[in-house]
Amino acid sequence: MTEPELTREIRDQRIAICQDVLERLQLRALHLKRNHTYCASTTLKEHYNIAEFRGIDAQECVDDLESECQICADGALLLSTLRLYNGMPMDDMLNVSGHVHVSSTLLESRLGPIFGLRMLRAFEAVFERVMPSTTGFSAPERWALKQFGHFFAAPEAALEVMCRHVIEHDGDLVIADLKVPAAT
Repeated sequence: MTEPELTREIRDQRIAICQDVLERLQLRALHLKRNHTYCASTTLKEHYNIAEFRGIDAQECVDDLESECQICADGALLLSTLRLYNGMPMDDMLNVSGHVHVSSTLLESRLGPIFGLRMLRAFEAVFERVMPSTTGFSAPERWALKQFGHFFAAPEAALEVMCRHVIEHDGDLVIADLKVPAAT
């Protein structure tokens, strides 16, 4: 996958999605968890018969997904993308047992055209406090992302700072400008 051209439309979409994530964080609506991309929600399965999921637009289920699923940084971006832009059937998110499961392939195919793999990997590296893959990053950038992530004990704080960074940089990611917020 090639990185998206940084057009005004792409910048605006990134900003809108990051603003939505910040709103959801402020409402404490997201259940963030490191090392987690799986939602085994019995409540969701009871609310919607699995057969009813077939053909439903994911946008119709975003609030239920948000209240039931533990998600990573890219999962938060995906929920906000679905809330704002939709374009995905729920079928794409179901595994064979009927649980909601969002694979990295699905995340990349849905978020890649807006954020690009480089930005998605940067979000995850900071959120998970790990070294990103070598794709698209120099060695100093990889190290900087990992070190930056270690400043945040709470995953919510890491996600908030990354979203604010993208908004403040007009939809772009400037690794050299990542800054730990001053203690209040």
